[in-house]
Amino acid sequence: MNYFTFYLLTILPPDLVYHINNYVNINNAAYKIFNNLYLYTNKIYHIDRLLYYLFQIDFTNATKNNEYLYEVVILHLNCILNKHYIITHNNDENFWYKILAILSYKLMRINDNILIAGIVNNKNKKYVNYKKMVSLWFLLVEKFNPYVGICSKKNKNLTHIDAITIKDYGKNIKKFKYFNNFIYPPIIYYKNSKTLRIDYYHAYYDLYEYYVNKYAQ
Repeated sequence: MNYFTFYLLTILPPDLVYHINNYVNINNAAYKIFNNLYLYTNKIYHIDRLLYYLFQIDFTNATKNNEYLYEVVILHLNCILNKHYIITHNNDENFWYKILAILSYKLMRINDNILIAGIVNNKNKKYVNYKKMVSLWFLLVEKFNPYVGICSKKNKNLTHIDAITIKDYGKNIKKFKYFNNFIYPPIIYYKNSKTLRIDYYHAYYDLYEYYVNKYAQ
């Protein structure tokens, strides 16, 4: 018996206290159900909005006025980072790995476009947001812990490039501030594999189909 019930019994008849307790328990259960449903739908919302913005054709274009795209992606990446998600989503155990593979490819494109546009400057908002997305990508790699492959240049000699390849699970992989020295986008491997890489176009098709089928009316 809790203190609330004990107190009521000192001032009210037992049958009335019984009905009050039942009412409170029903309302508490309804609140818990509503709250859990809200938390679940909120988590799904961030996944779907992230995919929506990643599918935008202008997302990797560093010369367009598309900072809002970067900012909303940063918002949803932060929310995903700070919420609990199970690895399997939509019956796909590689769902998050595919998102990381798509984002890896997109960030590499943004990196190349930023270099071409000559806006490697910490006073440039687009460049700052790009680095934030890179940081969040590495944090999500650490969170979901896929097997990752990174091929980075050891020197800046344009005639002869020495490369170093880093392969490890996300929790152990070295974090970089940007993709400048990468020869190609970081590779994400399928779950329980150290050899089968996730192809960007296959991942894009799978997640685009998931998104379109979900919202097709």
